[in-house]
Amino acid sequence: MTDDQETIHRIGEIPEVEKAQAIGSADNKGDMHNDPDALPISRGGLEAGVKSWRVARSLDTLLKQINEWAPRRSKSSDGAIGDAAHASRSSDHNPWIVDSGVGVVTARDFTHDPAHGCDCNELSDLLRASRDPRIKYMIWNRRICASEAKGGQPPWAWRLYTGANPHDHHIHVSVMPTKMHYDSTNAWLLPSKVPTAAAQALTQSGAVNNDGDPEGTRRRE
Repeated sequence: MTDDQETIHRIGEIPEVEKAQAIGSADNKGDMHNDPDALPISRGGLEAGVKSWRVARSLDTLLKQINEWAPRRSKSSDGAIGDAAHASRSSDHNPWIVDSGVGVVTARDFTHDPAHGCDCNELSDLLRASRDPRIKYMIWNRRICASEAKGGQPPWAWRLYTGANPHDHHIHVSVMPTKMHYDSTNAWLLPSKVPTAAAQALTQSGAVNNDGDPEGTRRRE
């Protein structure tokens, strides 16, 4: 995105397409999609009195690529910003970074819809394998993976995620809080074509090797 005016919204204005659907779901129970082994983050943007917000441009770029990758995918669990009930709590789904007087949201959720080309098993593997320096952490299907060592695990290792929301209907992606990372519009390393039906069948059957899964867990659709 090159035109800031197209992406900036007033505080309190939450377009449906940008609302983090899973944050407000009944099974969320206060789960803020945070890394439990990370230090608490500032509540920043809203407490600093900013009057507008936007989504980090790196995540807008990722959204565009995923939509091109799987143009027919469901967006039922998509979204970036949390609702008003969660606005004062610590979460990357809140505009806690202040950039030129505008709050910046540094997290997005992407819906798991393997039937229409967006398989979050595959997406999480691709993003993890890319070692993209913009990634802060990802949550998918009861696991969390951070780009820095956390919870006694090395960078990029999967750990158990025990938040109330299992993240089995969407993948959560948070990006680093530095502008050179969160606003980078460089292309993400995703294939240009929708995964083949054969590849989807392998993933769904469990035939794909799940390296890095914590003991006792497996990915679900």
